[in-house]
Amino acid sequence: MATTLSEETIWIADGGSTKAQWALMQAGSCVATATTIGVNPLLTDAASIATGMGAALLAHEAFAQSQPHHIYYYGAGCIHQGIDHMQQALLTLRSEATVHVASDMLGAARALCGQHDGIACILGTGSNSALYIKGEIADQVSPLGYILGDEGSGAVLGKLLLNAILKRRWPAKLLQAFDAAYGTTQAEVIQHVYREPAANRYLGSFTPFLAAHRHEPEVHRLLVEEFGRFIDHNLRHYQRPDLPLHLWKPPPSAASLWPRCCRRRWQVCAATTQPHNIAPLPLLFPISSSLCISQPPLPSIRHAPWQTHAPPDAPRAAVTPAPFPPRQAGWRACGSL
Repeated sequence: MATTLSEETIWIADGGSTKAQWALMQAGSCVATATTIGVNPLLTDAASIATGMGAALLAHEAFAQSQPHHIYYYGAGCIHQGIDHMQQALLTLRSEATVHVASDMLGAARALCGQHDGIACILGTGSNSALYIKGEIADQVSPLGYILGDEGSGAVLGKLLLNAILKRRWPAKLLQAFDAAYGTTQAEVIQHVYREPAANRYLGSFTPFLAAHRHEPEVHRLLVEEFGRFIDHNLRHYQRPDLPLHLWKPPPSAASLWPRCCRRRWQVCAATTQPHNIAPLPLLFPISSSLCISQPPLPSIRHAPWQTHAPPDAPRAAVTPAPFPPRQAGWRACGSL
């Protein structure tokens, strides 16, 4: 007798450019998790992905000893040839598995919005957003990467920070604090950014400094202006100010300022009674649609007391959202790592 999806062994991952978080599912339960280095498959070939991220995953005993029926990978850069690179790499690890690769944006939208329409946002090493309608991405403004776009991302924030530090545009106390924290030189920065791979990851590594000093006027101004650019250059184009904004895995520098940016840049379009959610990082896993399990509310930080919203335990309609392959599968949140 054929096994149902909820009875099979499944690997599922949320992959960013800096790190990837994995869950091992057996019989519908999460039995192990792992964190590995991340990768952008648009910028990395399949062999490098397999020997880097893949080898790091198999260093975890539970994954090394399991033989998954399906591997689901929601990741940054999983578009166009990036999908092919990631599929080839994952098949190198487990050739008998059925591999499903989709963008991290789709995974984030399904986790954040559940069965409801909304606008989902990612602020990680890169940034992204999407208009999510009826379980699928209805519209998406291209993030364009950290050179041409990625407003509000860790890479762009790091770039702006290094510019301010190396050009000595900030007060001496911030320059001294940065030097004490990192002790890097202009020559080292140039080497990493222009002559070594993964410059976006290197730039993003400086964002903890922004989080630690976000109450300083100069840092506060940089963050508010850059998050404002993210809203202006991306979210406004969806022309749906009636929908809630949802933020996926925010960095510490974003979490406290996001509601204020929404209020200043987004709510000027139109009033809304929907809350802005900031959700922790959940992992998604497919389950059999025959179980008819609806998406449970994710734990979230409800900001902006000037808004009204239904209580978190309010019942939701049991409507199965349109799933990512296989088509007969549903999905739900597996909890936070």
